[in-house]
Amino acid sequence: MSPISSQPACQSARGAAPAPKGKGAAPRVRWKRFFWAGAGLLAAVWLWGWLSVDESGQPVTRVSDEPQAEIEGLKSFLFRRNGQPVWEFSARRAQVDAGGTSTLISGISRALLFRDGQPFLHLSASQVRYSNASSDLEASGSVNVTGPDDFSFQTARALWFNASQTVDCPKAVTAWLRNIYFATPRLSYNWTDGVLTCPQAVEVRTEGAVFRGKNLQATLKTREIRLSGGVQLIFAPSAVQKVLSRPR
Repeated sequence: MSPISSQPACQSARGAAPAPKGKGAAPRVRWKRFFWAGAGLLAAVWLWGWLSVDESGQPVTRVSDEPQAEIEGLKSFLFRRNGQPVWEFSARRAQVDAGGTSTLISGISRALLFRDGQPFLHLSASQVRYSNASSDLEASGSVNVTGPDDFSFQTARALWFNASQTVDCPKAVTAWLRNIYFATPRLSYNWTDGVLTCPQAVEVRTEGAVFRGKNLQATLKTREIRLSGGVQLIFAPSAVQKVLSRPR
């Protein structure tokens, strides 16, 4: 019997010969490179889109905290609207934000609100933020306001809305109308109509009497006061006299 050659079996065990390094290998390598480059680009686009919207899918606007302009030692800083003066300030510093939408004024020594081109209300506060677009204003920190008809008020925060010609005080307020004193959690004043509104519980003190009610409306020019909602009347001359000593 002839011996079986071991050469073919040895070749079969090693398997097929490796593919030649010719023209067929280079396209596959380039295809893989293009694939991973494209995948990386898509991932970068997705990440940018994810970072550019908020939780509701709305675009995120990024505004720098650095002021666009800063002015110090203001003797007169006047804001106008339609050619008419709206607010005038004397202050230590004014900063316009990076977007140019608002102005932060601090160290205020004098502030005036104008009506029909004439000074109308006098304001003092720790700082104010003025909207350059709407002419609205927010005052905060020891806000003191004096207006016509011997009307004044004190509060921690006050908001002026130019379109509706109103000032809203969302913090506790003490106010005076001649010799009448008000204390209430919230107050609104329309300076066009001269109407004062206290939508929440209010205490009114005048010489010899204390009135309490759930809400109040007063017309400053006529000094007509309407108190409603569980009104209480207390006669206490000695208790009222100290409160009516108005700070100057």
